[in-house]
Amino acid sequence: MFYMTDLQQTDKEELQNIFFKDYDSNGEISSQYTINIPYRITYSCLMPDNIMDKSEITYALTYITPIGSMYSCFGMDTDKDKTVNLHHPHLHRHDFFELMYVIDGTLYQNIEHKRHVYTKGSLCILNKNVRHTEEYNTDFKILFLQLRTDFMMDIYNSLKLDLFNHFENKSDLMDFFKTNLTDNKKSKDYMDFIPFKDNDSIAHQIHGIFDTIINETLSPTQQSSIIIKRSLEDLFGILSSPKHFSTIPVKLGGDTENDLFDKITSAMEYTNGRISRSELSEVLNYSGSYLNDICKKHSGLSIFDYGMTFCMKEAARLLTASNENISDIMNELGFTNPSHFYKTFKKHYNYTPAQYRKMHL
Repeated sequence: MFYMTDLQQTDKEELQNIFFKDYDSNGEISSQYTINIPYRITYSCLMPDNIMDKSEITYALTYITPIGSMYSCFGMDTDKDKTVNLHHPHLHRHDFFELMYVIDGTLYQNIEHKRHVYTKGSLCILNKNVRHTEEYNTDFKILFLQLRTDFMMDIYNSLKLDLFNHFENKSDLMDFFKTNLTDNKKSKDYMDFIPFKDNDSIAHQIHGIFDTIINETLSPTQQSSIIIKRSLEDLFGILSSPKHFSTIPVKLGGDTENDLFDKITSAMEYTNGRISRSELSEVLNYSGSYLNDICKKHSGLSIFDYGMTFCMKEAARLLTASNENISDIMNELGFTNPSHFYKTFKKHYNYTPAQYRKMHL
């Protein structure tokens, strides 16, 4: 079941783009995705419909944004592994900051191929370079707060404002933002927030902040923008205090490894993804197996599959920006088998090349 509500004058296609652009044609999370709005709240929940009867499991997903919201609900067959459709095998990253809050249950995060467990009341904030994916193995309630970089910068500037020149807001979280709000393309930083025992009052405050943000987003007034920004400042103010959480800042990866993946990506961009493992090995002077391992670690994809994302992106560009016929585009991109080209394109875009061109004319 799907339910969508949008504000006046909102284009429904724009809403669909915001809600579903994170996924490819197979329903898997893309290797990298973005938002073009200041913030988005995603609430994910897996709970039995009836506590007395756990034979019926329901998965619910809600998106809440300044331009609209969407609710979807799915019944799940308990004769099968209920977590199968909730796991995304490929790591992904964002071009925004994401704060995860475990309201209830347990969540396993695969962060750069290392598994971490998050229990009720814990949080994690990721910078834009950390590749990860969520694994759900129990009933859960999870909230994700996703903040565009410029909006996060505005909040950070408010948090560090000191009109009296002697109250300095120093904390692990403020250091995290100071480091990661610059154009840092290599650093892979994230921070865990582990709640202290008897932290119910703080959990109540955090719940109240999110309730306020959600209510103001769903029923906006002229003051809602101010209220939402102030609420976010309150949230990060709470997270900055060492009285409420044990904070664990983490930095991942070395500069050499990150530089190498950047070179792999540059080679893919230059060749539209049509470069083999052996050719990469010759160009970069590393073994093909090592380069493949680096590619998998940083993108979640093999060299071949990572290359196909660039190749299909160029195919989509040529279909919409040129008058070349499809067979010429196919040949230009190094395909000799039309059925393989069509199958690969449809896998990435959910449409055949002809359908895609017709949609974008």
